[in-house]
Amino acid sequence: MWDQFHKSWLASLASILSDPLQALQNWNSSDQTPCSWNRVTCVNSRVTALSLPNSQLRGLIPYGLGTILFLEKLDLSNNYLNGSLPLSIFNATQLRFLDLSKNLISGVVPETIGMLQSLQFINLSDNELEGTLPATLTTIQNPTVVSFKNNYFSGSLPTGYLNISYNKLSGKIPPQFAEKIPGKATIDFSFNNLTGKVPDSVDFTNQESKSFSGNSYLCGEVTGHDCLIASSPSSSPPAIAAIPDNRTISWS
Repeated sequence: MWDQFHKSWLASLASILSDPLQALQNWNSSDQTPCSWNRVTCVNSRVTALSLPNSQLRGLIPYGLGTILFLEKLDLSNNYLNGSLPLSIFNATQLRFLDLSKNLISGVVPETIGMLQSLQFINLSDNELEGTLPATLTTIQNPTVVSFKNNYFSGSLPTGYLNISYNKLSGKIPPQFAEKIPGKATIDFSFNNLTGKVPDSVDFTNQESKSFSGNSYLCGEVTGHDCLIASSPSSSPPAIAAIPDNRTISWS
């Protein structure tokens, strides 16, 4: 098992072009298992965590990471990794913590990210990702931190995200978005191209106004900008700015 594991994972390390801090110095293919390697955590001889933040690594994200079937934590944040997200990562269905922030990762986030149903923390902020946010993200059951800020995402805003600031997302905030937000979560929609009224929900009115700043055509009480009421002919009844939504939302 370990021989096959080594061939897949170690071969993929060729994509790391520079390791100036020697974070991978003791990663030796002659070892019986990787459990003694620097920054590797094992439980019952199974690799469960790989943590290499702030290591000045340069190159591509190793494609073999997806072969680590029991991997629960992957932290490669604050490096100089580039290229696209390897699809193999989304085979690691036990992942609970994924932090690839502050790199040079480009391309799109594939819909297969929805396969990571155990994810609780996902941070892809401060990269060069583009395209639309995958709708399958909304199927992940219990996320506590979701951050995609400071990328180049565009298109409409799907439901169920938290920090998507500094992108190019457009359209209205879907009313059902509030149903996806965990209790007391902080959201950040700032500096996009969102329009229309922020839905009347305690999940939005409890946020700080700066969470909606940088969207010139977004309005509502929490933004500090009143929504304009379209004028109507004098013979018509007065315009109604909004119809209250009296749905009951379950917080259980």
